[in-house]
Amino acid sequence: MARLVFLDDDVRDLYVDWWARARDVVAFLRPDIARPPGPPVAQTLIEELSALSPEFRQIWAEHDIKAREHGSYRYRHPSAGELVLHYETLRLPEHPDLALIVHTAEKGSAAQEHYAARPATPDTALVPRRAVRHGGASPELSPRCSPPARRSPSVPAVPL
Repeated sequence: MARLVFLDDDVRDLYVDWWARARDVVAFLRPDIARPPGPPVAQTLIEELSALSPEFRQIWAEHDIKAREHGSYRYRHPSAGELVLHYETLRLPEHPDLALIVHTAEKGSAAQEHYAARPATPDTALVPRRAVRHGGASPELSPRCSPPARRSPSVPAVPL
């Protein structure tokens, strides 16, 4: 997510308050990489973002730490306009590196109406199809931008 937020212009445009989202991403990243054993690619990621994004360097130097538990973000959807989605993070105590982040919309909100009225397809997702800011595609985009190979008929997919 950090690469997308800092290196993809489409993702930057997606957030109504990009600076707040960027600060959250960095504050969420710190505890994740500090937990032993730290991810082997963490230092590489920090170096890459520091080299390519002055905003990342500025926020990283602030040393903020934040638990990713719950909150909300205002998104600028390309066809629906501004949407507010709330999120809750669910973690298993035995597997702190794994998290399920659930986004919801308030009943009767523009976000709820937008997603209730549309089929779940990659075209209705908030995540852009490609990374463009520093050239090349970002590997984080692939799973979100392609329809899943198999989907349980009892659990509909709801794109963000």
